[in-house]
Amino acid sequence: MRKLICLCVMICMLLAIVTACMGRGVGSVQVGGSKRDGGAANEAVSNLPFPVDAGYFDKDFDYTQHERFKVAYLVAERSIGYLNISFDNAFALWASRINIDYLGMHVVSENTKKSFIALVQTYIDLGIDGILFDGRDDNVEPIFEMCYDAGVAIWRCMSVNRDSKNTYIYGDTYVGGALLYPIIQENVEYKNYVGVDKLLEWKESAYPLVPWDNVGCICVGASTPESSYKLVLSVEKRWSEANPAFGNYDEDRDTNPDNFWFADISTADAMADYQTVSYRLVTDIVASRDDIEVWFIPALADVLAIGAADALERFGLTDKSCIYSSFSNYDLMKYWTTDDFIAWRYASYDSPLMLTEPMICALWALMARQCTPETLWPQWVKPWDKGDVFEFEDDKPRANVANALKLGSDGKPIVAEEHSYAQALFPTNWIDRENYREFFAWTDLYLYGDDIDSYIYKDYPRVYDINLYRARVTVPDGYYTSPLD
Repeated sequence: MRKLICLCVMICMLLAIVTACMGRGVGSVQVGGSKRDGGAANEAVSNLPFPVDAGYFDKDFDYTQHERFKVAYLVAERSIGYLNISFDNAFALWASRINIDYLGMHVVSENTKKSFIALVQTYIDLGIDGILFDGRDDNVEPIFEMCYDAGVAIWRCMSVNRDSKNTYIYGDTYVGGALLYPIIQENVEYKNYVGVDKLLEWKESAYPLVPWDNVGCICVGASTPESSYKLVLSVEKRWSEANPAFGNYDEDRDTNPDNFWFADISTADAMADYQTVSYRLVTDIVASRDDIEVWFIPALADVLAIGAADALERFGLTDKSCIYSSFSNYDLMKYWTTDDFIAWRYASYDSPLMLTEPMICALWALMARQCTPETLWPQWVKPWDKGDVFEFEDDKPRANVANALKLGSDGKPIVAEEHSYAQALFPTNWIDRENYREFFAWTDLYLYGDDIDSYIYKDYPRVYDINLYRARVTVPDGYYTSPLD
C-alpha cells in the first residue's frame, strides 16, 4: 500500500543512540498458554487517573500525571513513502501533547527480516517503553514475541496483525489468520460504496440523458496485496448493483460486469512511476471503447487519480469524466488550488494527524496500563473474529492455504484459545474542490481548539462547528454479524 502511494523515496539512517534508561517492565501476561496479551499489564498499577476514552486524546486530561514514556517509530523497509514521513511528523506532534519522549522514525539498514529484528532489539536494550512499527507480515510474530518478553508495548500502524500462515474459512468467509493484536483500520468496502455513489450522483446531475450503456467505469487499483484488492471488489459490487443489466458481481478477477474494467497497477514493475502506469492503463481502455461517452474512475490513491485525469484530458473527456481518490493526501491541494480543472473531483482524505491519534494514544494507554491489548476498545470486538485460535480439520495446518475449521456438536467452530482483540474503524470524510478548505480548517479546530496560534491552515476561513466532519465513528449496524448467522 505504501509503495502504491509513495510520492518520494528517501533513506533514513539511524541518527543517534539514545541514552539507556531503565525499562518500565510492563510485563508479559500468560493467556491460554501463550504470550499474546503481553506488553501491558492486566490492570492499572496505581491510583492515577486516566483519559476518558482509552486510545484517544483527551484535551482535558493532564498527561504529566503519568511518567514520560520513551517511544520510537521503526520501519522495516529502507525505501519509505509519503505516509511514513507524514506519520513520523504526526507522531511527534501527538507525543508533545501526551507527554511522550518521541525518539523519531528509524529505518532498517537492510531490507531483511534479520535487520529489522536487530533494530527492534537495539531499542529494547535501550529501555524503550513503546514501539510504533511498520513492516512486512513475516516480521510481525517475532517482533511481538520480542516485545512481549521484554515488557515493551507495541503498535503496528499500517497493516492488520494476523497469523497469516494459518488462514481459514469461517462459514463462507475467508479469514487471513487469527488476529494477534488490536487494530484500527479503514472501512474500505463502505468507503468505496459511498465513492461510487458520488460518481452516480454526479452523472445524474451533469449528464442525466446519457444512457447507462454509454457509461464506463475503470477502477485503477492493485490486485496485491489483498487489502488493496478489496477496493476493486467493493467498487465492482456497487457498480453491478447500480446497473443490474450489466451482470452480477463476481469475485473472480477475470469476470467483470459489462462496462467495468480493472486497471491493475500490480502488473507494472515494482520501481515504476505509478502516475505513468495509471495514464497508460486508462489510455488503453478508453482508446478501445469510443462508444463510451461518460467515464467513472475510482482510483486507489492520488497519484493514480492524476495519471487517469491526464489520460482523459488527452481524449478531451475531462468535462465528461469523474474521478475520485480513495486514499488521498496533500497532492489534491496542488491541483484543487489552481484554475486548471481536471476530472479529479472527489477524494476521501485521510489526514495523517487524524489517523495517528488513536495509534499513539492506544500505545500510551497500554504503556500507562489503562488497558491491555484485550481490553482496548471492547465495543469493537467482533465475536467471530477476535483473535481466537480455532482447531482445524487437518491436524497439521497447511501454510498459505485456507484451512477448514473443526466444528463442535453445536455446529460452531471449536476454540482452542480465546482472545478479545478489537478491530476499530477510522471515519471516512469525503471532500471536493468546493469544501476542502472547510475540511482542513475543521482539522485545525479538532486538533487545537481555540489555540489558533497553532493552526496549520491559518489562510483558510476559520470554522467553529466541531460536528462538521467526523473524527470518530460508532459501531455500524451489522458489525457483529457472523458469517454463520
